Amino acid sequence: RFLSDPATSQGARTNVGQLTDIVAANPNLRLSLTLSPLAIEEWARASDGYETSGPEGLRTFSKESPGAVASRHALDRVKELLGSGRADLLDTPYAEPDLAGLVSIGGLSDLVGQWALTDSVTRSALGSEVASGAAFLGDQLPAGALPELERRGNTFVVLASASVRSGTATASPGIYTLSDSGIRALVYDSRPVRAAAENNTDVFYDALFERARSTQPSEPLVLRFEIGPGTRDSIASFERALGWLSDVPWVDIIATREAAAYPNPGEAGLVPTLAPRGAPAGYWSEVADARTKAIAARDAFGSADADARSAMSGVYVAESLCWAGPDMSYALVDRGRAFAASASRYVDDIFASVTIGARDVTLSNRTGEVPVSVVNGTGKPMMLDLVTSASRVTVESRVKRVSLDAGENVLTIPVDMGSVISDTLSIRLVSADLTIKEATVQVHASYLDRLATLGMVFLVLVGLLLFIRRRVRAAGAGTMPEEPIETGE
Repeated sequence: RFLSDPATSQGARTNVGQLTDIVAANPNLRLSLTLSPLAIEEWARASDGYETSGPEGLRTFSKESPGAVASRHALDRVKELLGSGRADLLDTPYAEPDLAGLVSIGGLSDLVGQWALTDSVTRSALGSEVASGAAFLGDQLPAGALPELERRGNTFVVLASASVRSGTATASPGIYTLSDSGIRALVYDSRPVRAAAENNTDVFYDALFERARSTQPSEPLVLRFEIGPGTRDSIASFERALGWLSDVPWVDIIATREAAAYPNPGEAGLVPTLAPRGAPAGYWSEVADARTKAIAARDAFGSADADARSAMSGVYVAESLCWAGPDMSYALVDRGRAFAASASRYVDDIFASVTIGARDVTLSNRTGEVPVSVVNGTGKPMMLDLVTSASRVTVESRVKRVSLDAGENVLTIPVDMGSVISDTLSIRLVSADLTIKEATVQVHASYLDRLATLGMVFLVLVGLLLFIRRRVRAAGAGTMPEEPIETGE
């Protein structure tokens, strides 16, 4: 279901068709493409028919509707493009996340899940695999993402100069090995691309001649075009640059993987602190809250559960840098907020059907078990942590992993009262970092125990009283004065 008819959003689909035609018309062209896996997934879903939800209510469109046909055609053009052997799809996280935002909420691990969706989408919708290089919208990369890049088998990443530091200075365009990793950075040169957009041949060729006259004239020069609604670059400026390149006989166009294999790369590191993108105040705290809840659902039901996947997908979309727009003004931030809020409500509704039933209890002995009734109203099994605490009573296991079937589940909490007459037991059901439900129970020692205790105290006091009385009597008898002896004269 879409908020607007996909038939009305033709820009990206048109660009893909034009790129495919350009590659077909230029046998020497080698192109690496980054296309949002989320966009590919939307085209795949729309191609089978869809619904729209708007002021006029729900509308249904069949697979023969213009939007569905156009989406199917776009997917076919992408397949044609990738099947040409002269274009590859770079490894891009599912929703093109704002990496600086992820770092700010401690969410960089979400790249694992985002890339898992990338693999799923490209295989199912395109029957293809991503290349061994990555690209990120915004061209920033935190050092914490490098290990995951290597685990995925990526060997290079396309970055802006501002994201890479060579020594103490910003890296100039070229090929670098990133310190403490096996990843190479392809730092692109924005000057020729900007010149093509401005139709300035002098600046374009100056950048090429500068490389030709450098100490390493064979070092590849990477050009990055960002084409889409609101961007500076366009299909027209891309074609213009190709035409200018074809007029230079000493220039060869190579694939990015060949550029990454350059034998004499420089040494560089990543900029240690990512610059914030300027999202409105409170945005990332809302995303963080939705993320906490979605992770809790995944932890409770498993990563394969449909509800957990839906919640995490909503969070991934909310994390996207696309909401900033090409001008980074965050004009579309309310749409991102809607995805975060939707994920939060979704998880809240699921966990609202979980309840705790616990009553005050009097144990028959000093040790015993406190019964707790947990009703799992989600309709499916789940795993939670049962967390218990008390100020004076000893609890056998303060954190216990429990499996809850659908319906009522009776759990027991072993406790030891020791010498305590009563105490309050706090009970929480927790998933990941989210407390789902909590309750308190007053636990009392049995009346028999209390009577026995009082009886023991009474006997001790009586014994002590008798002992003291005997000692007092004995002391009194030993100090009595002797009677006088009478004598006669």
